[in-house]
Amino acid sequence: MSKKKREPEGPVSRAWMWLAAAGLLGALALSFRLPFIAVAGVENGDFLFMRYRFFDESSDHPRLQLLRRREKLDAVVAPGRTQFEKFVLLRKWARAQWEPAGSFRYPPWDAVEILDLARRGNRGFCAQYAVVFVQACLSLGLHARYGELGHFLAEVWSDELGRWVVMDPTGDVHYEKDGRPLRGRELDEAAWRGRPEGIVKVGSDGRVTPLAAEELKGWRGFSIVMRNNHLSQPVSILREGHPVPLTRQADPRSYPLISRDEVVWSAELLAWRPPGRDAADLPRDRTMTGDPGDFHNVYNQSLIFVVEKDARQGMVKLKLLAENSPGLESFQVDTGAQRFEQPPPGDVALLLKPGRNRFSARVRTSSGWLGPPSSIRLIYKPAWSFRIL
Repeated sequence: MSKKKREPEGPVSRAWMWLAAAGLLGALALSFRLPFIAVAGVENGDFLFMRYRFFDESSDHPRLQLLRRREKLDAVVAPGRTQFEKFVLLRKWARAQWEPAGSFRYPPWDAVEILDLARRGNRGFCAQYAVVFVQACLSLGLHARYGELGHFLAEVWSDELGRWVVMDPTGDVHYEKDGRPLRGRELDEAAWRGRPEGIVKVGSDGRVTPLAAEELKGWRGFSIVMRNNHLSQPVSILREGHPVPLTRQADPRSYPLISRDEVVWSAELLAWRPPGRDAADLPRDRTMTGDPGDFHNVYNQSLIFVVEKDARQGMVKLKLLAENSPGLESFQVDTGAQRFEQPPPGDVALLLKPGRNRFSARVRTSSGWLGPPSSIRLIYKPAWSFRIL
């Protein structure tokens, strides 16, 4: 087999090689001279995506603000150093308002009315504790919803933890595992496994008690009520087979009497269906879901988007968006060098320093609560001028 003889490189071939190398060096030199801005990373909040809509009561509702003023709720939560501690203080306050009774008139879901009646001897049970607690939270611009498993309780949205946390105002406890407060659906899943697995109850006094396996069983079929706007849209009860709104009356004797009257209230319930669990094992009078997103109704999320980059000026224009923040007042922006409040719309133009830049933003509500921060990392290289000698 013959080999092809390689022709020696001539002056023309070497000239092309030198031209190519010179072109490459020129391109590199030009790229070093040109300015650029690059996004190195973005950590944004969550988008709200729920297939089942949740209806919130406005914190400005007159009955909520009456509750806040009359019960001096700002003073109740003042000792709390964190948002979570303030939730616990509200829970403790709600439980301390009365001792439950076996027979009472079932009032509307109105915390002021419940408290008025309780102080006159009409002392309710778990539903009334939950209503007082949830509406106390709402009055302060906090977010809370009702939970149901035969026993009535609540869940609160923690901006600090970025998750829902179950609260039982009747027992004045929440639940933790390895120091982390738990959601209702986490207790539901543990109940189906049949093992407490280190879950403890934590009281407002700091007392920690292991959760018994027998008590855990009651968490199967945990559901949430898909609205908390029962002041604007009163809950309905069945009377003679027909739904009737339960509204405030001048004479409380018109309310149903527990221990004598059957009280069946109607609500839009969404039940948690743990992975692998057959629907036949769960309550049939409500919608079921196994999608965690349907229970993850996020609040006060911030999102940062780059709208425009001007590398010559070293400037970037950012769009700040708030996701599901009914009480949005402003965005708290932190550039590292300064912190300022940016009112909506959240359009921010920032000058970059050469090298790495990091900016963060978070929602500030009209009640003063701060949502979790989002951040963006940018790299800026200004134009370089130099001569090749």
